[in-house]
Amino acid sequence: MNSFLYTKSNLNSEAPIVFIGDSQILSGIHPQELEIKIGRPIWFLPRPSEQPEGMLLRWKEYEQKIKIKPSLVVVNGSVFSIADMDVASAHRSLELNYDSFHFEIFTKTIFRNFYLKNISSGLYYLLGRIFPFLRLNASVSTTLKIIGEGDEFSYSEKKIENLLSGNPIEKWRFNLNRNRFLEIEYSKNKGYLDWGKELSYDGVCVPNKNSIPLPPNAEAALNKTRVSSLNAWRELFSYLKSQNVPILAISIPFRPDFEKKFRHLL
Repeated sequence: MNSFLYTKSNLNSEAPIVFIGDSQILSGIHPQELEIKIGRPIWFLPRPSEQPEGMLLRWKEYEQKIKIKPSLVVVNGSVFSIADMDVASAHRSLELNYDSFHFEIFTKTIFRNFYLKNISSGLYYLLGRIFPFLRLNASVSTTLKIIGEGDEFSYSEKKIENLLSGNPIEKWRFNLNRNRFLEIEYSKNKGYLDWGKELSYDGVCVPNKNSIPLPPNAEAALNKTRVSSLNAWRELFSYLKSQNVPILAISIPFRPDFEKKFRHLL
């Protein structure tokens, strides 16, 4: 997705404002509408369940591919970006399975310690890029597993079960059409996508009336801080500061019931 956005978005020599962080930063904001009001190019690069380690990787890739110093970098921080809970695991799985290949995951300690739990995870990550289907083979049969990939690849393990059940041709056709829809939406809206909607962006905000209940042990999980996340935040801020890039850190309310229950942790 990173490379897709960098290729499809219009490059402009004018210094842009770059947004990185969890996709919640998109709440109520459309890049094109913001560009008109600010009069400056907007790069929206948030991702679901984003963590500071991922923001650091994403910024490094932006620098390598775009080479345009931004006028401002906007990040959204929340308790989810430092807590040792399922959100971090979800980000790890998405990063290792679906993001661009990052050699820094092997070479930099801050990434290696977070993304690769052991040697087998590293080997699987590498081989999975050489042979993409390896990332989908885990649930076919344990005898077909070349390397034990670990929990961070569990999302793909579930996907293979859905892929192999039913008519594969129909499933592939459905996924192809859905990918084309996503490509059109991302190109047209400069990285913006209404979460969970299968229709083109219409500017209408639809309230979520069926919120998923908060997990019973969420407070305990939120009290656990990931050391690597704090290190990643420090390195990201320190690096941007060394490059004289202004930073704006914001915190967007999650849900009213969440804010009420966990306000003392925020």
